[in-house]
Amino acid sequence: MVDKVDPSVRALIEGHVSDPIVFTVDSGRDPYLTPSTIPLNFVDCLAEMGADFIGLHVPVNPLAEVHRHSGLGFSDYLLVLSDRSAADEVVPPTPLVAWLTARFPTADIVVLEDANAAAWRGRALRGVVTVDSRTDLWRLLAHAQMVIDLAPGPLIARECIESLRFAVPIVVPVNTPAAVHAGAGGGLTFSGIPSLIACVEQLLDGSERSLFASNGKFYADTTYGDAGRFVERVARVMYSNAV
Repeated sequence: MVDKVDPSVRALIEGHVSDPIVFTVDSGRDPYLTPSTIPLNFVDCLAEMGADFIGLHVPVNPLAEVHRHSGLGFSDYLLVLSDRSAADEVVPPTPLVAWLTARFPTADIVVLEDANAAAWRGRALRGVVTVDSRTDLWRLLAHAQMVIDLAPGPLIARECIESLRFAVPIVVPVNTPAAVHAGAGGGLTFSGIPSLIACVEQLLDGSERSLFASNGKFYADTTYGDAGRFVERVARVMYSNAV
């Protein structure tokens, strides 16, 4: 099982494996060996899962809900996972973050990028704390009102699933893997600045946020939170392709 059939994987298969059965999560469908693509996202956890669905097991530590990140003296912030991959300084924020801080001047907005969490209120930077471990990230997720992922990952948008497992709804771009999780009841999608602001405004309503939180947690726990079911799905797909 590989993420991509590159030259090194090809050499390994040719040198050591006869009659291989190759599974890949690479949507590009490498022409070599015509591997079977494994869908990692699944929308309707109440329906019968497709025969080839595997997904992933996405664990979280529930103890992260007990104590917030030690560097922050507040909770119920808007947590933004930045769309800027590298930055020497957190000032100025990315354009989308700047719009959020301007539109919601009384909200605490925490922006995560380059293993740093920058706390903003209005257009003022209140401070920066480091994010040194996955547990630090989980604490940030667990104590947010919502998670706004401006650049979700290309495969499953892991942080969005983790957020939903903590019952924290998500706001994500359309046409991304994260949109699947939002569409399953865990949050909202946006396609530009006006719709991003509208999504945030909707989730600032406590009753709306509670509904998305409950639905999203059920979806994430059911589809990605059961290690035993994940092992069963892997076995089913591999054995069915080996026949």
